[in-house]
Amino acid sequence: MSAILSKAKEILLPHRFNYFHYQAGYGYTYQASREYFNRHLKIIPKVLTDVSEISLQTTIFGHIYNNPIIIAPTAFHRLAHCDGEWGTAQGATNAESIYIYNWTLSTVSTHPRLDEHTPNAKLTKLPIVCKGILSVDDAKLALEYGADGIVISNHGGRQVDSGLSAIECLKDIVEFVNGRCEVFVDGGIRTGTDVLKCLALGAKGVLVGRPILYGLTCGGHNGVEAVLNLLKQELMYDMASCGLTRIEQINERILYKYRQ
Repeated sequence: MSAILSKAKEILLPHRFNYFHYQAGYGYTYQASREYFNRHLKIIPKVLTDVSEISLQTTIFGHIYNNPIIIAPTAFHRLAHCDGEWGTAQGATNAESIYIYNWTLSTVSTHPRLDEHTPNAKLTKLPIVCKGILSVDDAKLALEYGADGIVISNHGGRQVDSGLSAIECLKDIVEFVNGRCEVFVDGGIRTGTDVLKCLALGAKGVLVGRPILYGLTCGGHNGVEAVLNLLKQELMYDMASCGLTRIEQINERILYKYRQ
């Protein structure tokens, strides 16, 4: 993944790369995610287990998907490549991954919003997912307003410096939610190993943002597909190392910190 980042930096005009790679303040929030993944979450391997057939299939909101890796909503994909969002969507299709298309309140109807209605009111039959949750308090509010899912996210460290990383909040929020909604996470995910750690702490799906944009920069839809396939391959390799063959087998016992 680091090679893809380096290549994208070579290709992109400086102001475009800086937009994608932007970090609030001195970048402490951005750095916190990588540090937590690497320093605090150590994986315990398992041997003497048949891992000849591994499946990444998972269920999200009652529907079966071929893997739990999701493209996070990000803006202005044509800054990365002339194919823009179409290229990202095509890459996601080829890699059999979910793509969350980005939109803003300036481009949608100004009808009353959910916070203007009574708690638990639904404006749609589709699942409602709240993104940007970093505390139990906000998770509680999301549930009160009828959220079907939440995304634990610090928006890539772009909003506030010295903030929490999403991964360090994940376990506490998953335990609080206790199955009342589906929990997703994004922020700092760069490898299939990171994906495995997020799933072990209770995430239903794992969102990836910047690596997708860098893949798009390097190769259009083929680059997006390559990034997603790399993450899937790394995830399968690490699952095999842990003696796991299905996503539902992944839990916190594969992490040394929570083994005791």
